[in-house]
Amino acid sequence: MLKMSNNRFELNKPKIFSKGFNSIGLFLLTIMVMITVIKYRLPVDLTVTQLFILSAVFDLLILIYIVLAVLGTKNYSFSDLGLRKIKIIDMLHGLGYLGVFYIFNIFYNVIILILGLVDYHQSNYLLPLFDSLNNNAFLIFFVVFLAPLTEELLFRGFLLNYFWNRFGFITAALSSSILFSLLHQIPTVFIPILILSLMLAFLYRRTGSIVPGIVIHVIINGISTLGYLFIREYF
Repeated sequence: MLKMSNNRFELNKPKIFSKGFNSIGLFLLTIMVMITVIKYRLPVDLTVTQLFILSAVFDLLILIYIVLAVLGTKNYSFSDLGLRKIKIIDMLHGLGYLGVFYIFNIFYNVIILILGLVDYHQSNYLLPLFDSLNNNAFLIFFVVFLAPLTEELLFRGFLLNYFWNRFGFITAALSSSILFSLLHQIPTVFIPILILSLMLAFLYRRTGSIVPGIVIHVIINGISTLGYLFIREYF
């Protein structure tokens, strides 16, 4: 399935899962989008806490479904979803992409500040939601670990491959990245998340694995979440 070309791993037509697997996968993606839309549209109260728990449960169900679907599909393995072993150089590539993303993000936030769009910054959306969750352990588990793993499996492991097999890599990277950005429902972070998602797609093509992307996703969410907890605790 993998071939080495010009010092890069390139997928030679990702395997097509069964129609049932694809249909249920797209259905789960639709439900995830619906939950996200509802979550960001409701006022901050106990209902938001319940929706965070619902999101966590749903993410776990997605993971369980993926495990059962792969185990129950003949001639398929988790490597077909990008869960492959990596080398140190692959992770170094990932850290390089991470550095580029943070540099871009700094300049982007400066532009947001200059344009006077601070009121639309993601912190104004996320902090009230996080404030409604008093359980820091759950927040860290969901945001830092569960969400990155689920999203990388769904968007890079499944959706990117799904489009890649049918329309080519560039179209697949753009399509899956746009959907990934829209999922977050925050206007001012659409572009940064789009750039991040494209980077993760190209990183997947380069390394042949979604593992570096999962690690990067965990680092980004971890820094943001721990930063928030630090601010809430001491300021």
